[in-house]
Amino acid sequence: MKKVLFIIGGAVVAAGLVAAVVLFIHSGDDKGSKKGTTSSTSTTTTGSGSYKVVAACQAFGLADAKAVLGSGAAAGSGNGLSDSASGDVAVSTCSYSGAPGLTAQDTRTITLLSRSAKSAAGASSNKSVFGKDKPVGKQDVSGVGDAAFWDSTLSQLDVLKGNNWYIIGNMSGTHADSGTYDVSKAVYDRIKGRL
Repeated sequence: MKKVLFIIGGAVVAAGLVAAVVLFIHSGDDKGSKKGTTSSTSTTTTGSGSYKVVAACQAFGLADAKAVLGSGAAAGSGNGLSDSASGDVAVSTCSYSGAPGLTAQDTRTITLLSRSAKSAAGASSNKSVFGKDKPVGKQDVSGVGDAAFWDSTLSQLDVLKGNNWYIIGNMSGTHADSGTYDVSKAVYDRIKGRL
């Protein structure tokens, strides 16, 4: 899978980040599907466990982006617009770009995708990505969440924490730290208490 860039309102978004989750978004029963934004983090308890729905922009705010990207960081214009949910999972995305460079490739972007389990089926689907369904050739990372791996091709850190799957992608065209594990890990370290 190649990294594809879209320019949306001046913000560069990693399409590969979303594509990695598309295969799992319709896990289980889709009768409860709805489109819209998630305004906050919530916890639901069912007979089979406790599930925490995490809105990406609630977990990863502008202050966090500025700490990593610099004071010129700005929120992506599409934040929250593609958030969706089914009976088993809720998917939320939040993107920030640093101060614009001379070209779109010079602009640094960090995206958090949160795939929150809402049921046992959603939790099982999330966990399988770190087990039997783990993509081939990804580098395991220890000490991050309950399980994690680094995808150098897509420049993203995939983290399992509790029942939820988080993807922290980062990219730019010319910066020395473009697509590095250290940038994604720095974001994780700032927001892990909110996940």
